[in-house]
Amino acid sequence: MQAIHEVRDGARIPKLYDELKLLLRAEGIILIADEVNDGDKNEEHLLSLSEHEAALLKAGFEKFRRVYSAGDLVMFGATRRRSDSA
Repeated sequence: MQAIHEVRDGARIPKLYDELKLLLRAEGIILIADEVNDGDKNEEHLLSLSEHEAALLKAGFEKFRRVYSAGDLVMFGATRRRSDSA
């Protein structure tokens, strides 16, 4: 899969997370590596790490965690909530 930001519109990323949730069973893990906005960078097609976290939580994920960071490249993951059904 391409990077999440390749949808080229940050506003579409939350909908993508809604759709990706449907591919996972309860307690399934999603792992994402993507370029993010930070204090030095603010591009329209990117989200900040906190915006990714909020979108994942709203889509039905929990246990958000940063796995690795290298500048504006971040790997993060979350677990699909057990109580959400497909």
